[in-house]
Order: sequence, then structure tokens, then C-alpha cells
Amino acid sequence: MGVRIYRYLDFRKFLDAWFLSQKEQRNGISYRIFAKKGEISSAGVVSNIVQGRRKLNLQTLPKFIRALELRDVEAKYFEVLVCYNQSSSSREKQMWYEQLFALLPDAEKETIEKQKEYFAKWYHSAIREAIAVIPVKYDYKDLSKFLKPSIGVVEVRKSVELLLSLDLLRRDEYEILRPSLTYMFSEREAGPEWTLAYQDQLIEMGRQSLWNFDESSRNISNLTFPVSEGGLRKISMMLDRFYRDLHDLFQMDQNEDRIYQLNMQLFPMSGEYKEKAELEESATPISGNERNELRKMLIQRLRNDS
Repeated sequence: MGVRIYRYLDFRKFLDAWFLSQKEQRNGISYRIFAKKGEISSAGVVSNIVQGRRKLNLQTLPKFIRALELRDVEAKYFEVLVCYNQSSSSREKQMWYEQLFALLPDAEKETIEKQKEYFAKWYHSAIREAIAVIPVKYDYKDLSKFLKPSIGVVEVRKSVELLLSLDLLRRDEYEILRPSLTYMFSEREAGPEWTLAYQDQLIEMGRQSLWNFDESSRNISNLTFPVSEGGLRKISMMLDRFYRDLHDLFQMDQNEDRIYQLNMQLFPMSGEYKEKAELEESATPISGNERNELRKMLIQRLRNDS
């Protein structure tokens, strides 16, 4: 079965899945063959677009559609998806998202509405993980008290029904709730306006944990630092590896008796210092000592100007 484009809100993730699917079907297609099929100038152009180093412009877009062999509504969906991903303003993104939603089959629309409901409340993900700790059938009192902050039994029941409908929970032969083996929406990214609101709830809960839990049960630290573009990429890669390592640990952990939330935040606290960036970009690679000398020269220039 081919990759369903309607399950994606990121055209590059769709392309990754498409190339992987071609490989698994033992008729793997290289970037060179893909470029030839779409009459694209080079395999390097395809690679740069797939890897996010280059935008997919309006001239190359029809060529990608041809190479992907998309037709009719699927072709239109891919076209709108690219515009949605490459829009710079929230207003534009919302406009393109509405067009994407209109192109979806009814079954996909129903799933998206449920996913939107999932991200509306922080406790849906918490309940899914709590089910791995507390055995539950149809009495939700213990589960409602287990969460911090606690929520009502009615909210727990509605959340369980939602999780069951999304196949994130299942009932075994004894009607006991179990987490499903599939992880949360492995193929479709949720709409950004949903995840931003969801993340905002979790960040606020992290802030409240400063007062709601003592230091022995939480670990909150902060680090402010200067960094280069290359250093920032390395940090992002380290965080990605750490995230994957955590998932491996979760798979091996046993006898779980509580649930925790981990928020990872990395964000800018300044703009880019253009003068220094231009100096470093135009120069050949320099050593640490030379970099310190450059910094001293900039400081001396500031002193002279004062």
C-alpha cells in the first residue's frame, strides 16, 4: 500500500515517507532517478529540497508532482501543502490550512477533528500514560485522583472514549484498558494552532510545578549562552538524540508507578549580531586565539567610539 498524502501536514515528511516506501517495496528510487522522472535539473536540487536546505518554488513544484505520480485531488493537496509549509505569516498559514482541510476525504476530516480535541486538553496524554500504571476497567475514580492536578471522573470518562476512538487505548480480553502499541499520530503532524495551545498548557504546568512540588521531585534548570549557527545545529542534534534515547529508556523501564512531564525549550534571546556574523562569514576559518583577538578588537572599537 502506498503512502497516503492526506495523512501529512508537512510535505517533507511526506517525501521522506514516500522515498522510504519505495525502498521497502524493493524498487527504491534515487534522487537522480526522481529528478529524471520529473525533468528536474539535478539530483542535488531534489536532495536540497527534501532535506530542507532549499524551498520548493512554483517552477519546480509541478515537476515534483509529476515525479511523485500524483493525480487530481492528491496533486492539488500536495501543491497547497507546499504553500502551507512555506508560508511566513500566521494568516497565510490559516488560509492554506483551510484549503487543505477542504481537500481531505471525510474519514480523514473526522480523524483530524478528534486529534484537535486531543490537543485541546493536557490531560489526554497524561491519562494515556497513566493507564500503563493503574489497572482500569470502567471505574475511573482512582485515575481521576492519580493525576496532578486531579480532574473529574466525567472528564476522565470522556477522555478515555476519545483515546479509544483514536486507537491510543484498547481494552484487552478482560475489558482492562491498555495503551495501544502505536505511538501518538506517528504519520500526521497536528495543526500548529493546536500544538501551540497544547504546549502552552504544558509550559504553564511546568511553571506551576515550581510552587506545587518540592525540589526533590522536580528538576528545573536554565542556561543562557552565546552560540554560532553551527553550534546551534549541533545542540539541536544533541536534543534529538536525547529525545530518542528517552524513548529507548521508556521501552526498557519496568514497574512504573508514576508519570512525569518533560518540556524541552530552546529559543533565541537576541537577534543576530550582523557585524560579527559578516566578519566571520567572509574570513577563512580562525583559531580560538584569533577569535579572542577579534573580540578584543571589537571591544576596543566600542571604547574608541564612546
